[in-house]
Amino acid sequence: MENNNIQKFLKLADELENQSDSELLLGNDLIKQAKYLKGINKIELMGGNYPSIEEFMNVDFDAKRGIKGSVLKVSQYIPNSKKLIIINNPYFKKEFIHQFLQQYLLNREENPDFLILDFLFKEINKISEKESLLLISGTPSNKFFNKIKEENKAIINELKHWDILIYRGELPSFYNKSDFYRTNGKSIKGNMKINLLKKNK
Repeated sequence: MENNNIQKFLKLADELENQSDSELLLGNDLIKQAKYLKGINKIELMGGNYPSIEEFMNVDFDAKRGIKGSVLKVSQYIPNSKKLIIINNPYFKKEFIHQFLQQYLLNREENPDFLILDFLFKEINKISEKESLLLISGTPSNKFFNKIKEENKAIINELKHWDILIYRGELPSFYNKSDFYRTNGKSIKGNMKINLLKKNK
């Protein structure tokens, strides 16, 4: 039987609808028009070409459906009304990390993974509201997934706005039809865990 917190997430996922009728949206076009994409209650960050969970709005550099743009600029596309946010197997391309380091780290000595997560949660905080739920899946070896824990809230400053309801729990039925792969194409679904977070303010 699934945890009560997961049951709440699944119930909300069934009840809430995204009301945007756009199948493909270009992030840059939205920015140029100074236009928010409204009517989105369920969003997936880093979904790849297509959202891994149907009915969620995908945001990814490689999106072929959803918003084609950076997850670190997601607040430029959508306002803060998101009830449910998912991130599956978080991953940033090496080229992106290199550019990020050049732009933000310069000669400072911060851990780049912690810094990227801080920027990511800063954007998530801008598009969410109190009691929004964030479901993150990943393998324990995923360097972004494995840093989402209580003791890192002092390092990942923006994480302090979230309570961790489930830490490294089993994949819920929500993912029964989803497949996850490494960059080499090897399936990793059997190793996936989830963290469920709730915004506290």
